[in-house]
Amino acid sequence: MDDASYVEVMARLSAVQADYIDPARSDSAKLALLDELGVDPQDLVAFSKRYGGDIERMNELWRLIATRVDSLGAEEMREMSGNPDAARPEGDRP
Repeated sequence: MDDASYVEVMARLSAVQADYIDPARSDSAKLALLDELGVDPQDLVAFSKRYGGDIERMNELWRLIATRVDSLGAEEMREMSGNPDAARPEGDRP
């Protein structure tokens, strides 16, 4: 698993987790997402073991994950509203 894949998977898992209050439903949804993405949970564990000691790298990855989670939230708001500019900062609007 490369850095970009790790960021995307972790961001999407974080977004799924935020959608559920019930931990059992959240876990089920996260496993379904991993299956959809073709990612084995052990891939994430292996990545974390391999790079977890590299504090600078992991800090940068988590910064990218947080940015992607924010992006996913904005995309969801645009989809729900039917307005492509919803939740888009003024400077990013056409």
